[in-house]
Amino acid sequence: MPPECNGKMTGNECQMEFDASNRSFSANFSNLVIHDNKRSVKKGSEIVADGKYALLFYTTAIYKGYAINCWALSLPIVVVVHDNQASKGWATITWDNAFSEIEREPFKVPERVHYIKLLETLNLRFAYYTGRQLTAENLEVLHKK
Repeated sequence: MPPECNGKMTGNECQMEFDASNRSFSANFSNLVIHDNKRSVKKGSEIVADGKYALLFYTTAIYKGYAINCWALSLPIVVVVHDNQASKGWATITWDNAFSEIEREPFKVPERVHYIKLLETLNLRFAYYTGRQLTAENLEVLHKK
């Protein structure tokens, strides 16, 4: 099934750069903008920040006269239209990154996880932003919630 287009983009083309030190290619889309985003119909209590999307990157490389089509699908992203949606968007992406299976239907994640896994994820996110881990007391308070 081909990917479904959910909007239009500008600034979605750029020149790939090769880094000889680590033998990798990269592309920087510094002016990428999504226009006319078609959101799916919301179900029940679903909010805008719950809707996940992916970007499809593709290129054609020519090597010794042969065209090689290459593509990659991004990790899930959330499109928000106002800053007040950002925290819910980050929560959606954090849940997806922490609890999804490698081999899965796109965007499928469990609705519930064991509290230990959730506390580990919260601890990692906290440490990333603050440079220190949650204390045992912090974890206990979160566990009781």
